[in-house]
Amino acid sequence: MPNLTDRHGLALSTRSPVAVERYDQGLDLQLSLNAGAVEALASAVEADPSFALGYAALAFARWYRYNLPAARASLQQAQALVGDISPRERQHIQIVGKLIGGEGAQALPLMHDHLDAYPRDALILQLTLLTIHGSGRLSRCQETYDLMGSLAPAWGDDWWFLGYNAFVHHELNLLDDARRLAEASLERHPRNATGAHPLAHVYFESNDHAGGRGFLADWITQYDRAAPFYCHLSWHLALFELNQGNTQRVLELYDDAISPAVNHSRSTLVDSASLLWRYQIFGCEPKRDLPWADICAYVGKVAPTPGMAFFDAHAALAFVASGDADALTRLIGGLETLAVDRPLVAEVVLPLARGLEAFGQGGYEDAIRWLEPLDGQLVRVGGSHAQWEVFEDTLLQAYLRASRFERAEALLRRRLARRSSARDVVWLEQAAASRAATNPA
Repeated sequence: MPNLTDRHGLALSTRSPVAVERYDQGLDLQLSLNAGAVEALASAVEADPSFALGYAALAFARWYRYNLPAARASLQQAQALVGDISPRERQHIQIVGKLIGGEGAQALPLMHDHLDAYPRDALILQLTLLTIHGSGRLSRCQETYDLMGSLAPAWGDDWWFLGYNAFVHHELNLLDDARRLAEASLERHPRNATGAHPLAHVYFESNDHAGGRGFLADWITQYDRAAPFYCHLSWHLALFELNQGNTQRVLELYDDAISPAVNHSRSTLVDSASLLWRYQIFGCEPKRDLPWADICAYVGKVAPTPGMAFFDAHAALAFVASGDADALTRLIGGLETLAVDRPLVAEVVLPLARGLEAFGQGGYEDAIRWLEPLDGQLVRVGGSHAQWEVFEDTLLQAYLRASRFERAEALLRRRLARRSSARDVVWLEQAAASRAATNPA
């Protein structure tokens, strides 16, 4: 019978205090997006080889780092030990199994039921948030906000909950609340990337790129390069530099921390492709050829076949930018097959890929035809606003290059009404001046 609890007050079916201590340590490293979670959780099950929940947490930590064979092996060990554990732990392991088995979306009702009964089951809450975030639903941001609001009384001032809640608030443009929550999270756990990450988003959405650079350049110096968010936070830092015109520094950060040549994390494909695409369409002039071939090769390793919307969208960026027509044709062909029974692919990902293809070929009117109907739908692809905004930027560039200046102005004015942006102000001035020159009074 359980006689020990985790740091969230939930009973654990182990009699080993050492196993519990290392489990808590490993789970906190995972929740804070720090390095060492796998090692700590592996030591937890070494301390108690019958610790089923320890194996489940280890399975998730390995899945999160894209070590799928090891994740499945740890999951199998957890499942083999479910005979003598509590109903809460048994259901916990079932949910982890669904996620690792690619059935997270189908398990979402079970996740909600579990959280109704055990609101402080941190790992299941993280899985639920990840599942909603990748659901392809327009309502996903509101769903996560509502879920966190319903659970907040059970969590109080826990540093992880505060940090993740900050991200949820930023997604709804509640930036003052997001800043307050992120800063509270960092005050309680300063070396916590779950708190640092939404604060970077707040700086970005507030157009305070100098402030963001000042915060993140200092914070990341003590963040382990092996941590799962080192690449992504470096991407945020590169965006701050890009928006201040420090283009050489952008490429230095890319080479040091973002390129697939040096980083293999969950965000490597997305971060590398979107950063270089922005670099190009923002009109930067590198002193060398951009390393698109490396990204295209990396697509073959992490997303060899279509099926993950966010990856597919960024694979399209890489194939278009590199001029790899064969790879792009295969991607679009695969999306066409998936579109038969996947509304997200049919309604968003496939037209997005076709629009990017037209853009890369200089067919800006065709690009507009494909991309314009996605206005308001891009959130369904996944990721944050700072991530999927690159596709909206592409539509803006298509407008400008096709001399559709009034449409560009309308989109830019709407964006500026949402949040300030020095780049959008410049683009708006360019569009207005071009329209006036084209249609003098």
